[in-house]
Amino acid sequence: MDNATESDTPSTTTDAPRVLLVEDNANNRRIVQALLKRLRITPTIDEDGAAAVNAFKYGSFDLILMDIQMPNMEGLEASRRIREIEYQESRGRTPIVAVTANSMPEDRDACERAGMDYFLAKPLRCEPFLNAVDQWLHCEQEREVATSANVTQVPETIDWSDLARLGRDIGPEVIPELVENFSQDLSESNALLDEYLAAGQIEDLTRLAHTPKGLRCNLWCAAAVSKCRTC
Repeated sequence: MDNATESDTPSTTTDAPRVLLVEDNANNRRIVQALLKRLRITPTIDEDGAAAVNAFKYGSFDLILMDIQMPNMEGLEASRRIREIEYQESRGRTPIVAVTANSMPEDRDACERAGMDYFLAKPLRCEPFLNAVDQWLHCEQEREVATSANVTQVPETIDWSDLARLGRDIGPEVIPELVENFSQDLSESNALLDEYLAAGQIEDLTRLAHTPKGLRCNLWCAAAVSKCRTC
């Protein structure tokens, strides 16, 4: 399902940092776009790893923000192929920052082995995210950013105080659209999860379970995220 909007259009400002955002979910893209707007950055957007590799092969970027689980080609494989292109074409190294709902130590290790430089876990927090983007755009020394969230003793529904903080980060006018998209996508995902589970389609089930997990992370449904981690 393509939920891209007009705001997905790449920037034409020649002196602006060139950031490639690779993310298959429209809500997550909107959140990252709104945060990057604070740095006066309008990213180029691709919705899967294969498209990102193609964009990198024929383009030039200062930073890549890469989701991990995506259709067609996941982020780890895309990162490996980007590093191969750099080696084969004697290019300089472009920083790749993983932006993912998977925040376990083994996930970090997998990102490092794939050639990624840094790791940010969803839900994204405004200050750590912007600090990380600024740091890698200016080649500063890597700083540790806390990425794990406490998911115990949290209500099953959206935490509205945290959602209000998200509104302050990205703009309150975006929140109704995010919640509406979230509800629609979650309903469709739950129906498909039941279908895949009944048919024993484990690979499809695992891939689809990641989608509501990422959505719930960015909308602060922490208890629901904890359940999704078992998928």
